[in-house]
Amino acid sequence: DTDSLYSYENDWSNTGDIIDGALQYVSTDSYDRTRKNVSIDVRLVSDEDGKIFNGKTDWTVGTYHQDRKHTLYRFTDYSEDYLYGPYSEATELSTDYKTKSTAIYGQLDTALSSKTTLITGLRVEKWDAEYSDNQIFSDNYGTLENTNLSIDNDEVLYGGKLGLNYQADENTLMYVALSKGYKPGGVNIELALGEGYKTYETEALWNFEAGMNSSYFDNKLISRLNFFYAERRDQQIDTSVQIDNGKFIEYLSNAAQGHVFGVESELDYYPTDFLHLYSRIGLMKSKFDEHNYDPEDEDANPLEGREQAQSPNYQYNIGLNYNFMSNWRFNTNIEGKDSYYASNSHNEKISSYTIGNAALSYIGDNWSVNLWVRNITDKDYAVKAFYFDNKIVDSNENGDEWDEDEFFTQKGAPRTFGLKVSYDF
Repeated sequence: DTDSLYSYENDWSNTGDIIDGALQYVSTDSYDRTRKNVSIDVRLVSDEDGKIFNGKTDWTVGTYHQDRKHTLYRFTDYSEDYLYGPYSEATELSTDYKTKSTAIYGQLDTALSSKTTLITGLRVEKWDAEYSDNQIFSDNYGTLENTNLSIDNDEVLYGGKLGLNYQADENTLMYVALSKGYKPGGVNIELALGEGYKTYETEALWNFEAGMNSSYFDNKLISRLNFFYAERRDQQIDTSVQIDNGKFIEYLSNAAQGHVFGVESELDYYPTDFLHLYSRIGLMKSKFDEHNYDPEDEDANPLEGREQAQSPNYQYNIGLNYNFMSNWRFNTNIEGKDSYYASNSHNEKISSYTIGNAALSYIGDNWSVNLWVRNITDKDYAVKAFYFDNKIVDSNENGDEWDEDEFFTQKGAPRTFGLKVSYDF
């Protein structure tokens, strides 16, 4: 359980100067939150004597239950002294969000032969979610608004897996699997979101994968290769909406359908007892088969056919670890990724990049020294981005006019180095 109270003054930027007829303002904002989470997971797993179906099948069966509750009381107070008189307003918001999950699940691993294993699994979950809020707005002119919202969601969810493992020899395992998963729907509890943005639906995921794990030359070369295809229905996505000039809110929404496919490769090579070479490479293609950005406008910013956000076509990590002179270790690697769309709410991209890292360590009996450097070439690259209007270009009696949307990026760390000394008592 967690209880927290957070409050602050919004008027830290008040200079006392006259701006648009306002002499000064005072504003406070407070959040009183309570979070409770209770969960239990009980499972039974067979041992060698507990196998069923003529001793050929291992089994697992279990049950899971979770209760979550999140309550919030928010109070906002704002007042200004204008040349023509004072103005003040206050907003009180109370929210109560409760979810309950009860599930039963099981899995059977059946040996069809000495080399082939059939895997079957099933999960059934009862999901309940309840949300309610009450918002009261008042000002010194006597305006009073009292709004209430109540949302209930009650559904039964199903997931499962069907797979086949084939142990070709002691060094090679091949597998194929089809699985269905889900992510329950929920509620965006942000106050300023319109009612059409408040809820998002349950997502269903169908995933097919096939691959092979192998080792060669007395385990000096180890490889893992995995191909996958996933189809997401009522896909839950992170997106945002601009609610006021210069202000936007991130929230969860649903794209009608999307898919992704690709390949993942891991390679480890140990040519000597002192040297380890490795690579991690991923290739991927993604697409929105159907998408609608604004749940209150069916034609708003459709992204059908576009790649999904945060889904680069490739990413990699290639490096080596070298041990020498008994106590010394040297590590270096390069990592990078392709360009990708920054968000599902606009079409701006984050550029591709490659950075290098290195470290040199001395390891004693109970102490060590590590000298490290990250982003060796001091590469300027972005890791997150935003796209919205944030600049006033004119002001008159009709209000502020704003510039067109702009692209803002959050940069990754520049060249960074350090020295770490550790001692074990």
